[in-house]
Amino acid sequence: MGRPRRTNRDIRADAYRQLDTERVVDQATGCWLWTGNLWANKPYGRLRRIPRRSVPGVSSRVHVCAFLRWKGRVPKGKMVCHTCNVPACFNSEHLYAGTNQQNQLDAVRAGAFVTYWTAERKEEQRRRNSGVNNPMYGKSGKLAPCYGRTGKKHPMFGTHHSQESK
Repeated sequence: MGRPRRTNRDIRADAYRQLDTERVVDQATGCWLWTGNLWANKPYGRLRRIPRRSVPGVSSRVHVCAFLRWKGRVPKGKMVCHTCNVPACFNSEHLYAGTNQQNQLDAVRAGAFVTYWTAERKEEQRRRNSGVNNPMYGKSGKLAPCYGRTGKKHPMFGTHHSQESK
């Protein structure tokens, strides 16, 4: 027969119990830092034993569940964002419902984004796109080792297909 299926009330109570017990308060910032499980690829808190089916007022993401518990539903088209820019924080005073654009601009203002396109990366990308030292194009008169191409790039390389017939 197995275990009886948990009701939504039981699941919500379990989630709220986890919110109440699995935290450390950072006195300097006021953040409630999640001490439980984290998502594998992100530093956001993750509630345990939350089913895949939808349960009103519960999310497996800790900051979203905290928002649902203390502030209510997340408006359509909005997401739960942090004013403190600490992903593990779930203090309801540090959470707001905002658009993705607001969230990105907030993160940029706080310096949370590291600029990907640094001068070194731009130069590396330019070098790659030029074909210099790229084994796909080979060197004049020599066989390209992995693609069997010799000589310079094809004359149509980098031009639009509509220009081929001209």
